[in-house]
Order: sequence, then C-alpha cells, then structure tokens
Amino acid sequence: MAELHTSRLLLRPWHSGDLREVTGIFADLGFSWHPFRRARTPEEARAFLDSALSHWDRHGFGRWAVCERTTGRLLGYAGVSELSWPPADGGWDIGWRLASSEWGRGLGQEAATATADDAFSRGTDLLVAVVEVGNDASRRICARLGMRETDIARHPEFGTPHVIAMLHRSQEAEETNSTSHTRSE
Repeated sequence: MAELHTSRLLLRPWHSGDLREVTGIFADLGFSWHPFRRARTPEEARAFLDSALSHWDRHGFGRWAVCERTTGRLLGYAGVSELSWPPADGGWDIGWRLASSEWGRGLGQEAATATADDAFSRGTDLLVAVVEVGNDASRRICARLGMRETDIARHPEFGTPHVIAMLHRSQEAEETNSTSHTRSE
C-alpha cells in the first residue's frame, strides 16, 4: 500500500494492530478537546479504527496514520474522508489530529499539506475542513493550505459553532505550499 513521506513524518494506512496506540492517543484530553471536551473511550478508539479501515477498503485512501518518520511512533491522524456535513457537491472532508505532546512543532501543517496534495493528485476537486470556532491552530493550518473560510454554522452533532473552510483544486494549483513530500507504493 502507498505511504506518504515528509521530512519528519511517515503517513501510512491503518492496520488492526494500531488499536493499542490509537486508544492511548484517544485518552489524551488535548487530542479530542475540539469538539468533544473530554478524552475519548477505548470503544470510541476502536470505532474510529474500524471506520478508518473500512474507508480505506472502500476508497483506497482516507485518514492516514501519522507516524514519526525515524521511530514509526503513532502521533495521530490526517487525511480525507467522506463528507457527512456540511453538504458540498464532490467535496471530501479533510482533517488532522495529533497528540498534544506533538503540538507547536509544525507537524499538523506538514501532515495536512501532504494529505491535501495526495487527495488532489487522486482527482479530488474540493476539500472541506470543519473546524470548531476557538481551534485557532487548525484555522491557521487551513489558511496556510490556502483554504477559504466560507461560513460558520452550528455542528449538528455537537451544537457548537464551526468554521467551514474550502479549497478547490484550482486554488491549490495557484497557491502551492513549500512543504515537500513523496509518495511511495
């Protein structure tokens, strides 16, 4: 299966053996603060991993496991998935989450850039990020990706205001980022 490589990260598909590490990361309050306001349970970690594996099986891509390149240690996830809200014709949801111990090092930006570029290389025309108001770090990542904030709406599941940001492939071609990465099969 394909992998993405950046200068500091390895992004790879998930495997069932990731459950222990996923459960540990989901227990990190910072990892899930936006929008859950709590650490997530082992059952939620299992549901996430099952969903991620199923998405990869159906589409051949999805949310990548984000790992430290030198050690392979799981740091979080980044990538695209089917868009459930808000509706956007032809759009894919792009998202990222890293363990709070990894914040402030630019790794979220590095992972988001690699996964956005990968999604566009696969023919995706539109990426949509749904970011809770107050999650300034993720909003900055969206801005650096060239995404344009188009709306603020209440999330149907959480009831909190979320910024809707979009990036069309034509915008991405005009606003190329400098983070380099490679894809290997």
